[in-house]
Amino acid sequence: MSERDSNVNEQRAERLRLFIYAAVTLEFLLWIAAVVYIGRHSAAKGDGTEWAAVVPATVILALGVAPPLALRRYPHLLWFGALLAVAGVLLMAALLFEIMRELG
Repeated sequence: MSERDSNVNEQRAERLRLFIYAAVTLEFLLWIAAVVYIGRHSAAKGDGTEWAAVVPATVILALGVAPPLALRRYPHLLWFGALLAVAGVLLMAALLFEIMRELG
């Protein structure tokens, strides 16, 4: 492999790492949005069952953040980390929209 190919691979790996960081950040912001939305729309004298949605949101956050951040250290597995990060963002967005539909 030539020096040019090595340089291109390093640039591709760096772009994938930045993509993973951006997706993880977006997923964390969606988690915060879900918690804030639940807090603002929960019934003041209700039974608090709307807060049960925080558990699956936190599980999605953990599974969508930890593996991609762990895989960013392995250049040959960066694509898989990016795929997991995107899946986490999509699942978190779907959960947030479901929460908004139920409480809105």
